[in-house]
Amino acid sequence: MPTEDLIRLVEAVRDGHPERMAELLARSAGIVHALARARLGDGFAAEEAAADALCRVARGLPGLAEPRSYVSWLGRIASRCAADVARKPAATVGPERTEPADPGPGPAAATEAAERAGAIRRAVAGLPPKLRQPVLLHYVEGLSYREIAHALGTGLSSVARRMEKALRTLKQALGEEP
Repeated sequence: MPTEDLIRLVEAVRDGHPERMAELLARSAGIVHALARARLGDGFAAEEAAADALCRVARGLPGLAEPRSYVSWLGRIASRCAADVARKPAATVGPERTEPADPGPGPAAATEAAERAGAIRRAVAGLPPKLRQPVLLHYVEGLSYREIAHALGTGLSSVARRMEKALRTLKQALGEEP
């Protein structure tokens, strides 16, 4: 979702339309989950961190001084919540949830597609968090490089360098580049 839409929702909530809070949180959830998943690598743990982050956002929104800083503020909260979950003992984090494979035209194609998807997931999970975050925000959440820079509180050129390095690393991990 474009950051301008999120900013408009923040302004609506702050201008006396609390019914827009649910929409703001729903539209922010993807960004929060992607950041948490990039940090934690575990879907269940990321869901826990994302839920906590969205609760903190709902409670803290009245104290946000500038609506234009919402996305970077959201990113900081998501990162802190993911760090909190990462510090928990492993026994408190549930098992990794797996998504069912898409049915393909036949068993061989389905197996090949599932193996490829698994290899990609493992390669992305193997990236360091600083490289994994922009990849997930761009390819999963559909954010532009500029929106990613805003969410991560970094410069546009830094996002471009991280993406370039991440894609190069992924290609090598998948055996697509010497």
